[in-house]
Amino acid sequence: MSEDFQALLLNVLFVILPIFLYHLFWHERPNRSKRPPALYVGLLCSCTVIFCMLLPYEIGAGYYYDLRIIPLLVSFLYGGPWAGLTTTVVFILFRAYIGGEGFWVSLVIVLPVLLIGYLCTSAFSRSHRGKRIAAGVALSMTHSAVFAFIYSLYHPGPYTLTQLQKYGTIALIQAGSAALVFYLIEEMLRNHALRLKFWQAEKTKVVNQLAASVSHEVRNPLTVTAGFLQLLKQHDLPAEKRDLYIQVALDELKKAEGIVSDYLSLTHAKTTVNQTLDLRKEAEACLTLLGPFAKLNGVQMISYIAAEGIYIRGNEQKLRQCLINVMKNGIEAMPHGGKLVIDLAPGKHSREVVITITDTGIGMDEEQIKHLGSPFYAHAGKGTGLGLMVAYSIIDAMEGSVFVDSTVGEGTTFAITFPIVKDKPRFPLYPRRSHSPLAAPRKLRRMMELKRTPDRS
Repeated sequence: MSEDFQALLLNVLFVILPIFLYHLFWHERPNRSKRPPALYVGLLCSCTVIFCMLLPYEIGAGYYYDLRIIPLLVSFLYGGPWAGLTTTVVFILFRAYIGGEGFWVSLVIVLPVLLIGYLCTSAFSRSHRGKRIAAGVALSMTHSAVFAFIYSLYHPGPYTLTQLQKYGTIALIQAGSAALVFYLIEEMLRNHALRLKFWQAEKTKVVNQLAASVSHEVRNPLTVTAGFLQLLKQHDLPAEKRDLYIQVALDELKKAEGIVSDYLSLTHAKTTVNQTLDLRKEAEACLTLLGPFAKLNGVQMISYIAAEGIYIRGNEQKLRQCLINVMKNGIEAMPHGGKLVIDLAPGKHSREVVITITDTGIGMDEEQIKHLGSPFYAHAGKGTGLGLMVAYSIIDAMEGSVFVDSTVGEGTTFAITFPIVKDKPRFPLYPRRSHSPLAAPRKLRRMMELKRTPDRS
């Protein structure tokens, strides 16, 4: 039986394939319009009609049957009048090219059904998805009914049981194919609508978080500034206190300016990677810039950096911003002082370099590590949480990766891996360092299996 209906089953494949092509090349486009171009839908449906007509199923007595009506209906009901008219014109022209005595009969069978579909287009678009599937199947079966009626006029009964079974199978395949096609289209549209709702909800959530964060972070220094400016109205205020209040107000305004700068950095998050950078020099520059800040917080900075350059592709300004953000977070995680160790070492692969930044601060648990890089999350309890988010985006733009290992009460290690684009014939040696509490028990070193030279501990 399956061999008898092989041509009709191929027609089923023909009418399903354009749905996946549409989904792949148009529906998943991020900036697509709400309705696809009529020409695009018309061409897809026209090709389907031609393929169906090239491989019809022979009923007998010179009559052939195919599933051309399904793509014709889809072009009208989902693509609009112009897509439907395009497909109809292609159908008529190709049928005229085939020729034969059945040309006018095929037009009489197909065109009335298409006219009904055209008239029902507006009502179809306003209906529920279940009703649209039912309407598509009903219109398809109307075509089968008209075909059966015309066939009975030219070949009146009686019909044998085998013939009735064959006609019933054809009708069943027609109905099942139509139901499958319209169901797949409706599911595709429903999934897209759900994704749009999800994206809109995410955008609303981010806007709400942004508004709450701005109001909270900026309002605090402004409130302090306003309070001290009110105190300056006192006429009998000593000059020493007046200078102190002015300095505090200026410091709070500077803090507010820094918060606004953090938010503005998000608008310039796109990183242009067009420079060859010496990672050793960039790391040393960041150490120099953060030296006073570290001393102010009682933090000792220790560096194990190669004597020769290791070159990567990146953006100098963005790379420094990234490293400074990570180092600054490490310093802020040590409110009572500590040590910040910066280490430059070969990576797991020969064309990689890893820069590790280790602190002896408060540490983080697994849940806190998962939220690193998320907007508005500050693990040290300071700032807006945007610094690490920007740092992560910069590392990603430079084709790098980040590994984080942390133990509550012991400290945190950030291991940032970058691909090497130009290095010396031999990776430079490192000075031997003594066994310190920072060097030995770090799980991250075992996880990453860093390749050390023989004179490294």
